[in-house]
Amino acid sequence: MSEKETIAQLTQVAEDIAESMTKVATNIALLGIEGNADEQMKIITEENNKVLNRIRTLYNLPPAPGG
Repeated sequence: MSEKETIAQLTQVAEDIAESMTKVATNIALLGIEGNADEQMKIITEENNKVLNRIRTLYNLPPAPGG
């Protein structure tokens, strides 16, 4: 992790990740039951990618292949 990250920034990162994962869990729970499955899969993929990219940034990891 970068030493430049403050506690407030890390708190915000944790909240952003939690929000994304809540969206993922909600869309997984409703997948195929309620709403548009294609749109739900799109949201799941986008939110997962957001979280993974943020983790890569925090730990100075290389970008995802093809990203």
